[in-house]
Amino acid sequence: MSNFRKFFILFIFLSITACNLEDFVPSTKLNPPLNLVLTSSNLNVYLTFDALNEEIGFTGYNVFTGLDENTVLSMTTLISNENTNLPFAIIPQFSIASNITLVVSNDNNYNDFVAGHIHYFAVTAYDAIYSNNNQIYEVKSITISNL
Repeated sequence: MSNFRKFFILFIFLSITACNLEDFVPSTKLNPPLNLVLTSSNLNVYLTFDALNEEIGFTGYNVFTGLDENTVLSMTTLISNENTNLPFAIIPQFSIASNITLVVSNDNNYNDFVAGHIHYFAVTAYDAIYSNNNQIYEVKSITISNL
């Protein structure tokens, strides 16, 4: 094998390993959920929003919560679904704008709701192929109700 060919093969190998393919982020970003509205009753929170997610890799939505806006924006307090998996809500891709309602229940997947306390929420679209969320578009707060 010629020296040029050996060098070329080595160059290709080093180029591929230096690319950190495990850190690859898709070029198509997920559309964020819009117009988030929160309601609360019986220690449940209902998150209603508009969405259009037909991107490859879209798997569903994640819900972030906290007792202040900065906690939510840090994306550290993520609520898992009732099977303790992600995303919080598994929804297939869809090509028609939809109004979606997710329920965070004090019974099965989150147990920090106390009537009269304020909680902050955000919803993100989730891509299971790359295990990433879109950036938080809006954070909303609600006073938890037991009525």
